[in-house]
Amino acid sequence: MTFRFLIYLLIVAFLLNFAWEFFQASLFSFGTPKSFWWCALRDALMVLALYLAVAAVVKNWRWGRRLSRPRLILLWVLGAVWAIALEYFSLESGRWAYTSAMPLIPFLKVGLLPVLQLIILPIAAILLTRRNLVD
Repeated sequence: MTFRFLIYLLIVAFLLNFAWEFFQASLFSFGTPKSFWWCALRDALMVLALYLAVAAVVKNWRWGRRLSRPRLILLWVLGAVWAIALEYFSLESGRWAYTSAMPLIPFLKVGLLPVLQLIILPIAAILLTRRNLVD
């Protein structure tokens, strides 16, 4: 794995997450444009951590080059679990709140869109940057 790939992954993940945060902002009861930057950076770092976590589990740091169903499922499960835990604890601690327009996951009472964000955007960022993975 090259350092260049990780930098590209971080940048692309930041841009994707910034756009997602911007468009879902109206579903949160508070937040400022300045917080979009912070949220997008935090989310981009989570994408990087998810990539590295899957790499550690499958013992292949270039796993994004050749995607397989088990690796994608692992990425999606890790992303969903992380997002659900983050949303739950952030809501409970009062770090943020939802407006009534936020669709919720039944029984979990966390926002659907933030969970989808950490399921969809990591694979999108990997697909957009994987050509930088050197064999």
